Amino acid sequence: MVGFDMSIVGPLLSLPMFAEKYQGNPGPLTGKGVLIPLQTKNLNLIVTVPIVGAIIASFGAPPMQKAVGRRKTLLWAQFCVCLPSALLQLFAPNLGVLVAGRVIHYVGLGFAANTGPLYLSEIAPAHVRGRLIGFCSVMYMASGILGSTVVWGCEKLSTNLEFQIPLGIQAGLSVFFGLLTVPLFESPQWHALRGDYHISESILYQIRGTNKVLAMAEVDDYRRAFAKTASNPSNGTLFDIVSRENIKRTLISGAYISFEQVSGLVMIGAFSTVTLTQAGVGDVFKVTIFINCLMFAGQLVGPYLVDTMGRRPVALTFLPIIAGLNMAAASLAMAGLEKNSMRSKAVAGVFICLGFFITVAYGSLSWVIQTEIAVLHLREKSVGWSQFWSYIAAIVTSFVVPRLANPDGLNLGARVAYIFAGTNTVALIFTYFCLPETKGRTFAEIQAMYDNDVCGVRLSKTPRLSTSTASRECSDGRLRS
Repeated sequence: MVGFDMSIVGPLLSLPMFAEKYQGNPGPLTGKGVLIPLQTKNLNLIVTVPIVGAIIASFGAPPMQKAVGRRKTLLWAQFCVCLPSALLQLFAPNLGVLVAGRVIHYVGLGFAANTGPLYLSEIAPAHVRGRLIGFCSVMYMASGILGSTVVWGCEKLSTNLEFQIPLGIQAGLSVFFGLLTVPLFESPQWHALRGDYHISESILYQIRGTNKVLAMAEVDDYRRAFAKTASNPSNGTLFDIVSRENIKRTLISGAYISFEQVSGLVMIGAFSTVTLTQAGVGDVFKVTIFINCLMFAGQLVGPYLVDTMGRRPVALTFLPIIAGLNMAAASLAMAGLEKNSMRSKAVAGVFICLGFFITVAYGSLSWVIQTEIAVLHLREKSVGWSQFWSYIAAIVTSFVVPRLANPDGLNLGARVAYIFAGTNTVALIFTYFCLPETKGRTFAEIQAMYDNDVCGVRLSKTPRLSTSTASRECSDGRLRS
């Protein structure tokens, strides 16, 4: 749902019929006489203001997950929030109602984004955890390709249907994903946090191929991991995640989802059509489809690399490439761009490559790190914390980028990529000094490593610590029924 929304909002902003209905007058012209349909203030209303809804969700999702579980939270988000708000956007008579619908929609998307990766991390075996959590990103990009293709196919209609059809499909997707959630089991770890180990074991028995030995071993790991927490591990408070013993893990777990927001993603995502139009690129809708296709390819590759190469090697390999591509795009823009010139085509090529490498590096890392580094009994609150700061970063970038890039702002165009080159360099330095290697480690092992106060770069070289033999073999993919 998030991917579909992000992929349609950029192209919709450049559709004349959309601008005519919700703005009522033409937008500014670039120096080359190219029309940018929506003014900057309206861009911010449609793209930036709705993120407030996601921020609200980052505070509301943890207590709701604690009270009713992961599955029911996902069902509530899809059927009770996303579906009604999508219909509100579809039939919005004016800009105010449209923005209200988008704010409410982002509340639902925020609940789903807080809950989905956490749920997947709790049901996934350790040796494929990166790939299964990366499935979130794969679906994100698959829906993104669908969205950008739908808008491209509708742009020639020259009626309100050119934006109503994509918004109608968005409502249908809420029903589709909600129905897929109905038959799922509740998270076994959620039951274990409440001391219901027999229920947890029963669920694990069913999702681990009726392997009773493995189910019992994983429950034993839960008991061991929760042994040093309070008598009821589920009673941790929000302040516990920023306590002296937990603050480092909280900061590391939330870092990469925020780094993703300032990686250049907003430039090639929500504002891609605007930025490419200013750069003189012809047929920007086709370019956005190529960007989404390469981002989808990156999402397919990224989870596999995270589970085979490891978390640190993926980050240390691809973050310098992302920084270099941002530098290349900004430098091409600095040299001067003319409509359909070779430099303009080169900028389009750089944007397409950026889409691939950003999703390879951040697509899986941002979800995996926030779910497996977080303190075990505070995972709901840690994920909420991570999401909150990622939304703050998203608001800042989506508010600042149009003011820096647009003709009615500083008119920098693609030169704003210099900023993203700098932020990716900061992410690279942070990775080298702070990110541990957790490939193939169970949650109990990760907890034990931090309990033994092994931190920083040295944590990556720490031998595996004691957990149950069956669970250890499962995490390496060796245990069979």
